[in-house]
Amino acid sequence: MLKGVGRIPEEIWRAFREQRDSVNRRGPQLGGTVKMLQLTTSSQATFIVIDALDECTAVHRPRLFDSWKEVPGGSSNARIWVTGTPQLLAEVDRRLAGRVTSVFVGPARDDIVRFLRASLSDDEIPDAMDLQSLMRS
Repeated sequence: MLKGVGRIPEEIWRAFREQRDSVNRRGPQLGGTVKMLQLTTSSQATFIVIDALDECTAVHRPRLFDSWKEVPGGSSNARIWVTGTPQLLAEVDRRLAGRVTSVFVGPARDDIVRFLRASLSDDEIPDAMDLQSLMRS
């Protein structure tokens, strides 16, 4: 059974209100977010999901990885689930050595074939990519 947060801690509400009311109206910065996550994970089991890590620029990833090391704050209540391309696995393993378990989740060959067949059957110009069209170009 999944259960949501019963109550959002006042410190988190305050941080978001302060940022909302600020002149530039931006969300909390990384340091503030880490503090909020530490507060939450210290009192309850927390699952943090970061989708599409590969869309984070390489220059920003080291700081992000370092912040993840701070989140649990000595608590075993936090789990971080990250999705991204397989090419990032080496970087994740290097930066979070001993702290991660990697699981490859990818499409099965049959799923890819089914997707391609469905896409090709919906193609409005099926001959656009035939060999003879390519030779004329």
